[in-house]
Amino acid sequence: MKDRLILIVDKDDISNFITKLILKQTGFLGDIVAVKNCSEAEFHANDYYQKKMITPTLILIDITLFESDCLNSLTDLMKLSGLNRKIPIVIMGNFSGVDKLKLSHSDIDFQISKPLTVEKVNQIKSALVQKYIG
Repeated sequence: MKDRLILIVDKDDISNFITKLILKQTGFLGDIVAVKNCSEAEFHANDYYQKKMITPTLILIDITLFESDCLNSLTDLMKLSGLNRKIPIVIMGNFSGVDKLKLSHSDIDFQISKPLTVEKVNQIKSALVQKYIG
């Protein structure tokens, strides 16, 4: 099924390349778009919605971008999915105790340490299926 979209938001090109490769290795069928900031993510999400009526299936965000410019953009992306469906958000990075505390008070579905691996993506899949499907 090609009517799915994963957005990767990470300012590191190498990390974006590796994340896309790993997502493909796990069997994701759909479009994978990597952008460098949340403004670009919001633009691509709106573009997909306008052209294909597709909202992101999943958003992966680097912790450094989440803290800097993603809070407002994420709110706008959530409004896009006015289908009574929350867009799952996964934060990637190396987390300190402060980061974990901040994230525990946000609307984040999952936190995963970098580097991303096939095993970690499969953990994300299992956690999200459990959370949203039961």
